[in-house]
Amino acid sequence: MKFEVNDLSKLWNALNKLAEKDFPLKTAIIIADNVKALQTPIDIIGKKERELIKKYAEKDEDGEMIEGENGSVKITNYMAFQREHDELFDDEIEVELKTIKMDELKDTSLTANDVNALRPIIKELRD
Repeated sequence: MKFEVNDLSKLWNALNKLAEKDFPLKTAIIIADNVKALQTPIDIIGKKERELIKKYAEKDEDGEMIEGENGSVKITNYMAFQREHDELFDDEIEVELKTIKMDELKDTSLTANDVNALRPIIKELRD
């Protein structure tokens, strides 16, 4: 399946919410396999995003990022940063994921945002 990075991040978050819930073994294995399949791409995306922040962050005289009290950083060229950030998150990534039947999630509370994120792996909701 092809995913834009932004959608992949949303799917990752929704799957991790599911991973915290109790399911029959078959469904739990599918969820665990999907989380595992997404781990490497999510790690790479996070690394690239951190590199991008470091590239555009305000730095001190030693070249180190200046962090605020809450760990935030000031971006020096916001337009360039945003353009590169958008390019990163608009990229498409191919990931093999297993589908889940909707009835396997019937007793699970999900937000509408989670359902939208999970749509590509829910058999009955796939486009």
